[in-house]
Amino acid sequence: MNESQSLNDRGADLNTLIRPLPVDDTVQVRQYLRLRISLELRYAVGGGAAAKGRTRDIGGGGLCFESDQGLPVDTAVRVRFQLPNTNMIEATARIVATAFDKAQSVYVHHVAFSPISDMVVESITSYITRRDVLW
Repeated sequence: MNESQSLNDRGADLNTLIRPLPVDDTVQVRQYLRLRISLELRYAVGGGAAAKGRTRDIGGGGLCFESDQGLPVDTAVRVRFQLPNTNMIEATARIVATAFDKAQSVYVHHVAFSPISDMVVESITSYITRRDVLW
């Protein structure tokens, strides 16, 4: 057996050991894991009154929520929500993308937390990690 055959055989053995990871479409991998979750959310623009929304997903760096109100990109919002079995979370965020979902007749807003405390990031990411492990 020559050296190139030996390397090819080792490569074949390695391929049998490599398996694709299972895909769970409720978790997205970004800078932070993102979890698809529907939670009641309150948001306010500037010093205005709080409006109701609903999360679509959440991660340590931001979230996606739907509302009846269209909000322009770069709008600063204050969001408030509660993950199951955790304390209420309040954070300042900025709209980074927005679209209208015709099928659901709602506006969909993608927001980045800015700034956000390490404690809030830890609270969100540890919930997602625990959820991913337990379910």
